[in-house]
Amino acid sequence: MVGSLSEREAKDMIVEAVESKQGCKATELTAIPEIVLGVGDNLVPYIYELVEEGRLVEVEYTVPSVPYRLKSFLLPQGTEITNDIQRYAASAKDRNADQGEPPGQ
Repeated sequence: MVGSLSEREAKDMIVEAVESKQGCKATELTAIPEIVLGVGDNLVPYIYELVEEGRLVEVEYTVPSVPYRLKSFLLPQGTEITNDIQRYAASAKDRNADQGEPPGQ
């Protein structure tokens, strides 16, 4: 048992919280009393396990003002990640198709 919950119950509670928020930073989970009381000190290890199990998606990133600090954001299972380059390329391909031009023109 961990806190007042079994490991499975604790992990399910974390997943449900991330899903209900449609994604969040792990620190946001520490503001939910039920998670703090139920999960205890195992929040971070459980998040790592949930990512490894594929039940959560973690996006890691740095920002220009603090490039030495790795940040992360948790998203629900099944979330698709794209970046600006991928989105721009898809948009350009769609525009070219609408104009009757071959892709890449």
